[in-house]
Amino acid sequence: MNRARLITTAAMLSGLLGLAGPALAETAPCTLNGVEPLPVLEAAKAAFLKGKYHEFYRLATPYVPDARSQYPALMGRLAELFPNGFPRCSTVLQRRDVGGMVQEITMFAIEPPDTGMISIILTAVPFNDEPEIVAFVFNSAIGPVLDELK
Repeated sequence: MNRARLITTAAMLSGLLGLAGPALAETAPCTLNGVEPLPVLEAAKAAFLKGKYHEFYRLATPYVPDARSQYPALMGRLAELFPNGFPRCSTVLQRRDVGGMVQEITMFAIEPPDTGMISIILTAVPFNDEPEIVAFVFNSAIGPVLDELK
């Protein structure tokens, strides 16, 4: 085990938001229970949850050259397939490295129930003492998202 990493995992509990309490569920619906949230990641996950994909993309691509023209290729048909976002989410893993990099994997439930999940990994690093998202990957299968853990 690499000592330079701290890996925090949580079991995927269907009632995670209920356990977190109503105040947390209103402000940061996808936080990982028991772990300090990173505001930039929480804002991005909240936008994705609500189906505000342009807002999510703005937060997730501050360092992507010509990000605006790449939106269709990177975001695909999300707005068409899930125009209202998702009914719930659960962050199931957070990894923090000594240098400040943070990665989180979050699962978003698809409606109708029991029809699948969208998995997303967000990677943030400190720039000028503030964490900023530098990479994201989402997929309807968790395997490709897990492959992005560094």
